[in-house]
Amino acid sequence: MTWGSKVSNAEYDERTARAKRKWIRKHIGKVDDFRFFSHGIPKHKLVGNVEGAVLIDDEKSNLYDWRAAGDYAIEAKNPQRVVTALKALCRDR
Repeated sequence: MTWGSKVSNAEYDERTARAKRKWIRKHIGKVDDFRFFSHGIPKHKLVGNVEGAVLIDDEKSNLYDWRAAGDYAIEAKNPQRVVTALKALCRDR
């Protein structure tokens, strides 16, 4: 799952979603489910019962809420750490 910017439009969101899919394919490989949502929706409430959902985010409150909902969250401050964490997560599943 991924989200758009606070200040965006449909064209920007589409370009952002394409760029994020490309980044995932390059660094991680195949992903079973990729979802893009508009900004402003509480992220942890969108997951529901999606097993294996992962959030990559730079907002500590989003990471906290996501983890409190029982899901896996990665802080998006360092791209190499994100790649390492995702590869480890994929390997462990």
